[in-house]
Amino acid sequence: MYGLLLESIVHCIQKEWGESLWLHVARKIGIDGVGFSIHKMYDETMMQTISETVSNVVNIPESEIMFKFGGHFVTFVTSYGYDQITEVLGRKLCDFINGLDNLHDYISNLYKDIKPPSFYVENEDEEGLTFHYNTPRNYVGYIHYVRGLVYTAAVLYYDLHDADVQIISHEVLGGVLHGIMKITYKNCSVGKQDPWIPALSKLRSITPVSVDSDIVFNSFPFSIIFNEKMQVLTCGAGVVKTFPTLLGKKITDFFVLTKPIGMCLSWNFMKNRPVNVLVEMTSTVALWVEYEEYLRSQEILDPEHPPLPPKQRDDSVSLKLRGTTAFLESWNAVIFMCTPIFDNMDVMKEVGLYISDLSFQDQLQMLLMAGPQQSAELKIALDMEQAKTSKLGDTLVDLEKENNKADSLLFSMIPQEIAVRLKQGETAVNIAEMFSDVTVLFSDVVGFTNICTRITPMEVVAILNAIYTVYDTLCERYSVFKVETIGDGYMAVSGAPVRTHLHAQRICDMALEMQIGIGHVKNPLGGGCIPIRIGIHSGAVVAGVVGRKMIRYCLFGDTVNTASRMESTGRAREIHVSKAVHDMLAQNDDYVFESRGVVYVKGKGQMRTYWLKVKKGRQNAATTTNGRRHLDEPEGPPLPNPVNTSANSNVKKDVDYKWEDILADKVSSCHMGDEEEAQTDRDGGGSSVGIRDEESIENFDPDASIYA
Repeated sequence: MYGLLLESIVHCIQKEWGESLWLHVARKIGIDGVGFSIHKMYDETMMQTISETVSNVVNIPESEIMFKFGGHFVTFVTSYGYDQITEVLGRKLCDFINGLDNLHDYISNLYKDIKPPSFYVENEDEEGLTFHYNTPRNYVGYIHYVRGLVYTAAVLYYDLHDADVQIISHEVLGGVLHGIMKITYKNCSVGKQDPWIPALSKLRSITPVSVDSDIVFNSFPFSIIFNEKMQVLTCGAGVVKTFPTLLGKKITDFFVLTKPIGMCLSWNFMKNRPVNVLVEMTSTVALWVEYEEYLRSQEILDPEHPPLPPKQRDDSVSLKLRGTTAFLESWNAVIFMCTPIFDNMDVMKEVGLYISDLSFQDQLQMLLMAGPQQSAELKIALDMEQAKTSKLGDTLVDLEKENNKADSLLFSMIPQEIAVRLKQGETAVNIAEMFSDVTVLFSDVVGFTNICTRITPMEVVAILNAIYTVYDTLCERYSVFKVETIGDGYMAVSGAPVRTHLHAQRICDMALEMQIGIGHVKNPLGGGCIPIRIGIHSGAVVAGVVGRKMIRYCLFGDTVNTASRMESTGRAREIHVSKAVHDMLAQNDDYVFESRGVVYVKGKGQMRTYWLKVKKGRQNAATTTNGRRHLDEPEGPPLPNPVNTSANSNVKKDVDYKWEDILADKVSSCHMGDEEEAQTDRDGGGSSVGIRDEESIENFDPDASIYA
């Protein structure tokens, strides 16, 4: 199937349902959204696949989708200049349908591998007409495609706005789809006498002319007359030169009907065809064998010295005769006035014919002589067009890749859902939302200020990159949104912008595993583990996009401030949670907490808080998901198993993180003496992370596991 048909349905989808739907359909069927090259061949099932997919997406019957595709094709081809032909294809709708085969013959010069259907009108009356459609493609949807095509042509070219095209029957026989359709409309052309008919009738009555049959057959050398028994009565000289034994034999022994497709060569069919209906017959006999048989029958062939066939002799070559039929009432016979069809002059030589054998009135002579030059010019033009199309396709593919890169970068800065809404033109005010249940996490490195004063700036960047690589990996695993980082401060949230009732579980699972992951990042001051502290609180926030440059998705509200206080009042290597988080997780008894008691929290007063120690059911060794210790992992707190994902499929399953691989080349080893601890403090609400106040680190037992 040529891309011209497929490109027309792409244009139809974009016009009817928009560019975004076509891109969606293209992704579902596994192709790019660039489109199709009109001169390139594609899989025969492509149109069916696209039609079925569109039908499922827009919830419209497949038959109506194909009807739209067929109707759109009539207007689509106008951009390629074919309307200059279709507009003059027939004086009335009946002639238009009968002339469609001629149109396919015309365009076959440019589309060499075309598999054209065939059309012919069976009858016409005052209420419309009935026509046959035959195609070698077995997809029933093409019946509806033709229904839309013919309806649109009736409205566009013949102003038949009341036309209605209905399918009478369709079936597949011998690999050919046969369809019969009826077009109902007020057919004023039936019984109406054309204005030139009286003058023509008068002319013939005044000057009756009879023509000798020899003149007819010399003028039309490729003509065949056969009777009701399909027996050949006489034929032109051109036919005799090619089939010298045809006379007196049945025409069905020498030819089969190849147009219209799927029809048998029979008396009734050939007798009742209108003059303007294209008929094509193809020979079924070996031409040179036939010629030698004739020579033997005439005792012309010398067995000892037979005539030499052409060097390029190919007995499989068939001769195609294409023309029209007329019923000769006085003879009770049918005359088939035709002309031979050749793809090129080489085929003409193979069947033993020459240009001089053709009639002088036959334009095929001119076409054959001009054909090679025109074919070369067309090929050059086609190659140039395909090269441009290919280059454009490559450019569009590159553009799509760059767009994907830009989207990927944008989605890494703000949530994808928010980015899509911004790209659609929504304002920041409209995007801002209230989230009643979220859990916010803050984390920082204890003593980071002191560490920075003892190492180079590049080493600071390297250590932060390693820490955030661990955190970002866990964010992806637990479907947690990273809000921002400032210095060594890290903020994340679950429950916004995607709402979930598992927000507290996800944040706490991530916090527990943050403690494990950070153990694989070496402290440049002495080479030990980097101490971190984590604070968590649950509540309501307002979230939205602020600013016009370097835009960020920010959280606002008392929940953010309280989570920050949980972190700043916490301890090194501990997870400090509020009573709200404790009460939420205590309901399912999956986590182990230790009460810290009532503590004073700046800006909040006295608050009861807890230490999150472990999630139950975890193993006590650094293991993979199947329980085996990685040989290259140091002794220490165990890696937690992947979080239980039965409650929510968005959390990635069976992830086995080898932090050494993830952190490869991320950290420079820096040993610069004893560690000094520091703490910083953060003021106010919002998601800003400030410089912390220093505080001493409590004694820490590296062999003590935080997991039960």
